[in-house]
Amino acid sequence: MLPTALADQLAEVAEMAEIWLCVLMDRKAPSLFGEWLRKPRVVALDEVPGFEETEEAGGYTALELRRLRQLDLVIRGLSRTDAREEMFLAVEVSRTIDLEDVDRAIERSGLLARGGARTRAAVAGKSLTDRARLRSEETGTIVRLLDSVA
Repeated sequence: MLPTALADQLAEVAEMAEIWLCVLMDRKAPSLFGEWLRKPRVVALDEVPGFEETEEAGGYTALELRRLRQLDLVIRGLSRTDAREEMFLAVEVSRTIDLEDVDRAIERSGLLARGGARTRAAVAGKSLTDRARLRSEETGTIVRLLDSVA
């Protein structure tokens, strides 16, 4: 068992690593997500078509809005597979992607789609658990593993 002070410091380092991954994703979205989207770029929630209208019409519960606002990244681009239609990726970022990360991305992608936008769930990180890999394969969730991207 780790002393409390050391455990707290390790938790802070892990949190900083997560923040660094989000910053990296933000800066390098075109190269990291170009496999799935043309002209990918990070956008705010209010840039997703139908989001504000759905929110104003009461189409989200308070909990759903909180979950959407906790989404790590929203990436907008043109689909490479579907006649270049506009698509939004709901991206959950984690150093080690686990089942819960995949499930959160799927949930939040569905919430974004409620306003009419074409969305797809995505997860990004340094490694992927077996359970997360299986779930992402079953659901068509995009997985972007970072190897030596700097």
